[in-house]
Amino acid sequence: MFTISHLDKLIKSSQTPIHLVKSIDDNNRKCFFFVMASKLKIRAMQSIKNGMVNLSEYGVIVASGFGHEVPVETKLMLMEKYGFDADSLK
Repeated sequence: MFTISHLDKLIKSSQTPIHLVKSIDDNNRKCFFFVMASKLKIRAMQSIKNGMVNLSEYGVIVASGFGHEVPVETKLMLMEKYGFDADSLK
């Protein structure tokens, strides 16, 4: 398993892409996740129809929250901590 500092370095390096995943949780709430995972893993996850998916089985969740619009605070945290522009995934 990664240590936090190693994970931060990996995210900053952009060696593994970050994907924005929007979904609805089991309480019918809209939610979003920024997941660091290979494109192959994301495609495999997206191929699952009508089922619950544990995103941590497909990649590392970098940030998450409720609603389908990412709050400014989350965007700022991603930019400050990782140099990642969340708006680039729209």
